[in-house]
Amino acid sequence: MPLGRLAGMHRQLLRRLAAAAMTMLVLVLVSGCSTPSWLCLNPSGVSTVTIRAQPNANINSAVAVDLLFVRDDQLVTELLQTPALDYFARRDQIRRDFTDSDVRRWSWELAPGQQVDRASVSPPCGRKATFVFASYATPGDHRLRLGDDSAVVIILNERDFQVQP
Repeated sequence: MPLGRLAGMHRQLLRRLAAAAMTMLVLVLVSGCSTPSWLCLNPSGVSTVTIRAQPNANINSAVAVDLLFVRDDQLVTELLQTPALDYFARRDQIRRDFTDSDVRRWSWELAPGQQVDRASVSPPCGRKATFVFASYATPGDHRLRLGDDSAVVIILNERDFQVQP
């Protein structure tokens, strides 16, 4: 086969491959999905969590703490109105109803006086909200929506918790 014809076939193949790659990119971007994970090199949000349970935390009882990264708008709206008591009663069902790409969860349980130092967590691309729920025996929502701080400190107090950036 002549060298010129081989070069022409090579150029034609490269053009087709480029066109196919562009088509795939356009389809991904217009499909209604959030940013594909392979395009998200540096997701924003909490990446380090420290939790400190005060000696009298939860009236001297263990506290379950869940950190949620949520990508689903409907779930964000729902969780904004969900007290921790209801969340912990429904969390297994939430896990069944929403995929790992919709919600990522990290869980801890601390006794009074315990501490978790700089736990690494990874926010997903397309994260819509980050929530902390704590299972307190006292009345209250015991829920907080976090901002975009990369590191947070959660202080478990006697009747509620607080978060410091």
